[in-house]
Amino acid sequence: MGCCRQNKVDADGPMSLAQRSGVLLFALLQNSLMGGIVYGWSSIDSTLLIAPESHGGAGIDPEKTSHVFSWAASTAMVSSFFLGIVLDLFGPRMCSLLSLSTIATGCALLAVSYDFAQFSVGFCVLAFGGPGICSSIIHIANLFPESKNLVMGCLSGCIAVSFSVLSVFDYLWHQYEWATFHSLFAFYAIIATLLGVGALVIYPNDPYEESTLDDDSSINGSDDDYKTGQLEGEETRLLVKTIVHPSVHHSPTTVVLRHVASLSAIPEHKHHHESHIQSVAAGPSLMIQQPLDSYLRPYTRSESFMISKEVMATDDPNKDVIMSLKDQPFLKQLLSGSYIRSSILFWICSFVTNFYVSSLSTELADLDQYTSPVQHGLTQTFTLFMSGGVFGSVMVGILIDNFGVEICTSILLVFGQLQMVIVLFFDQYQSMMMLSFFLYTLFRAFLYPVFIASLTSRLGFKYFGVLLGIGFAVSGLFQLLMAPLHDIVAGDCHLLASPDPSGEDDCFEGLWISLHLLQLSALLGLMVVPFLDYRSKVAHELAVEEYKARTHFGYRSLSGIGLSLED
Repeated sequence: MGCCRQNKVDADGPMSLAQRSGVLLFALLQNSLMGGIVYGWSSIDSTLLIAPESHGGAGIDPEKTSHVFSWAASTAMVSSFFLGIVLDLFGPRMCSLLSLSTIATGCALLAVSYDFAQFSVGFCVLAFGGPGICSSIIHIANLFPESKNLVMGCLSGCIAVSFSVLSVFDYLWHQYEWATFHSLFAFYAIIATLLGVGALVIYPNDPYEESTLDDDSSINGSDDDYKTGQLEGEETRLLVKTIVHPSVHHSPTTVVLRHVASLSAIPEHKHHHESHIQSVAAGPSLMIQQPLDSYLRPYTRSESFMISKEVMATDDPNKDVIMSLKDQPFLKQLLSGSYIRSSILFWICSFVTNFYVSSLSTELADLDQYTSPVQHGLTQTFTLFMSGGVFGSVMVGILIDNFGVEICTSILLVFGQLQMVIVLFFDQYQSMMMLSFFLYTLFRAFLYPVFIASLTSRLGFKYFGVLLGIGFAVSGLFQLLMAPLHDIVAGDCHLLASPDPSGEDDCFEGLWISLHLLQLSALLGLMVVPFLDYRSKVAHELAVEEYKARTHFGYRSLSGIGLSLED
């Protein structure tokens, strides 16, 4: 982050609980209103979008609405990468402002659109800003270190509320004459603009950092956040305090340089003191040719940071294992086993969840287990269950706080596996289908918080935006396979005007059973991911303990402080 940027919140001193709660509530409101508007598409697909302008609709050709949604959904996934870069280079305030400005612009374009091309551009611009809304607020969870993952689950999960925005539009359109397609989107452009003003005032330029020390002032930043210790005989005590956001009197780079100066008093750190000052001033970068020292996190928050700083100057063959991934350069994080495993799991699971949404009605009609009214009721129930996914996100946050990411990843996969088992063997029972919808909702609700928590807990926030963006962008490319896969597995029973629930129709039911068997096999195979993650975590902890014992690290440079290994 640039040295000239400061958090506006700092101007009034340390943040109180009320201030932190206010920031959290505003972030929840922002994501609930703006995070995923386009994903409520089915609510207006056959009503507000296709109704003629004389009736307050958009007047889009019914055969073209699916094309608009396809382009908008693709834009939303790919934009995660670009907005992630903005988040990493310019901070959460700028990322949030850009996202809200884009959404406001998209709504304004839709408010004045009158042909297919204009509608398409408007919805794509609207969709572009959505991912940045969520990614720019995740760091706020660091303001609540005792319930970090619970808060993170709420921040990411409340996006489910925004899925109902277009449903509210449809309700207003049916109830009030003034509520037309153009007036509704014009009104929402104003709301997005007002939220942008709030983001400008409330959000910091730099992400809030996590507190890891048991100290009364650990949640607040001040001029005394970094102090050198006093000499006691031949031993130097170094007191390192946590900072949550940069001090009002010192930029992030200045704070780091002051701490580096204190390190120079310790003989084992003195030899690379000057080079570290130069590299820290360079700031974070994605360029791999910079010295490794320049990638160290800008705030010395934990024991692992100090170990990483020391071990990088050695020829230890286990250097990469001992160093925290949070202290590694961008390319190391991108190619790390942790990121690759988390991404593969996310790509497969997100494809499974989204494909089920797009194909449920066709599958029910093809398999012909229920009458048409019952099938319609099941799809409505499924939508209702999905809207309650925000509660699942709260639950996963609590579970991550108490049991860790690896356990929650396993639970996530078990939910998906159980849902597939019910669809395969008990789909003829309506009550069991309801249970499968509940399990699906938990599966989907767990997926995004677990993916985000796996990145933040193992890789930190230095390159969080771009790493999250890459994960979402690649997932978006995989979504393009949904249409051809649907054509392959779909039968022709759903094309019948009046299917016979007794099963006497002479039609092809499709390959749905084979598909679900393949999906179940994939979810079972993914169970290796949390196992490998846990094994990697244990290997890192053992390597760190061995290094500390071999070099007497805890007594030589951090005597009596008791810093936490977790960061």
